[in-house]
Amino acid sequence: MESTTIFRTDAAEIIAKKIMQTVNLEDYVVLCIGSSDVVSDSLGPQIGSLLTSRPGTRVMIYGTNDVNVNAGNLSTALDFVRDMHPDKKIFVVDAAVGDSTEVGCVQLIEGGIVPGAATNRVLPKVGDISLIGVVSMRGAKNFYASHFDRVSLVKKMAEVIANSIAKAAGNTETA
Repeated sequence: MESTTIFRTDAAEIIAKKIMQTVNLEDYVVLCIGSSDVVSDSLGPQIGSLLTSRPGTRVMIYGTNDVNVNAGNLSTALDFVRDMHPDKKIFVVDAAVGDSTEVGCVQLIEGGIVPGAATNRVLPKVGDISLIGVVSMRGAKNFYASHFDRVSLVKKMAEVIANSIAKAAGNTETA
């Protein structure tokens, strides 16, 4: 598991380099999971929206603030992505919880993840490679809290991760 913190000034470059060392994003569809209705769970849709708003984005993105891929439609979204892109692998992006020292960390994981684990949801394993951002400490109470510092953290994480993915995909436009 590769990890870095978004509080480093070179975080986007570090994450982009790790992505490029691990995968060629041309072979992937980016699936941004989460709900824009919950601050801590909005990381994925914010990243998806930032990426789709960039000129020259070279990868297919699913999951935005306007069209969430979340617990309610994950299976349908996966079926759709597989039908539309049968030759592509899935690069999944999602929010996660961790220890207090992990908040703000971004982890690149070879293999899929099980979304919804922070809230004890039973969902299918998703992705061939995963990028998760630790947005909160463990515990559903913290995950659903809507504090200003969490809004600011999730926004900063979304910007850093979107810049990383754009750089790894060969897009030189940044936010």
